[in-house]
Amino acid sequence: MVVRLAAVFGSFLAAVTVGCGADSSTESQATPSPTATSPAATQTTPGAPTTGRSDTAPVAAAQAALRTAAGAVPNGRPFDLEIDSRGTEQVFDVKVASDANEFKILVDSSGNRVVTQQQKSTPDDDIAKLQGIQTDAVRALTTAGEQAGDAAFDEMEIDTNAAHTVVWKVQFVRADGSEVEYEVDAQTGTVIATR
Repeated sequence: MVVRLAAVFGSFLAAVTVGCGADSSTESQATPSPTATSPAATQTTPGAPTTGRSDTAPVAAAQAALRTAAGAVPNGRPFDLEIDSRGTEQVFDVKVASDANEFKILVDSSGNRVVTQQQKSTPDDDIAKLQGIQTDAVRALTTAGEQAGDAAFDEMEIDTNAAHTVVWKVQFVRADGSEVEYEVDAQTGTVIATR
């Protein structure tokens, strides 16, 4: 009986082994392994202001993201910066002009590593606003950040205000959740309006 059981088990094992190797496909299908789940951790930087919102970041990380994105393409000039998410991770979504082209560059939450970059087929009209300006995005963010104090970065873009002046609109979120926006003159680099 033991011999017969061993023979049946051996035949079963051989069939399973052959069955597993019978697929001659070169593609592998990954099956996610079970993992323990826990509440999503919020990535924070020491000294970062707490706003209770997941769509804000420390000013220093936003400045780093602008520099990283600018360096990712030839003659890179960032003109729009927002905070987004990719899966469960926070990323900076940076629009960068490279000559007459536009690139969408995602930078990790530290601001130091490009996650992805993609050239857009139709460049944004805002690229033209970069022509002849004296204040780049990093300097505008630095100036506005000095005014904002402990507030967290929310978003920024180049725009034209009601007086037809090219400005950087830089938005922050204070610890109490209120928002404040600074308009930085793209020529002089000074704050000309606060909302």
